[in-house]
Amino acid sequence: MVTGLKPSKVTFTIKKDQNGTILELEQINVQDEQFEDIDIGWDEYYLGPMKEVLENNS
Repeated sequence: MVTGLKPSKVTFTIKKDQNGTILELEQINVQDEQFEDIDIGWDEYYLGPMKEVLENNS
């Protein structure tokens, strides 16, 4: 972490939808040079696997 920068903050919102459930993720205070890696990381390591588990267990 670079000194003097605010830590990022992540907010999850779960909403019921007519087709199931929507999970919204918002992360603020991400440095521009880190954005792409963080975006890919959420999909590869958290949201993608979580979606797979939930879809296979329904």
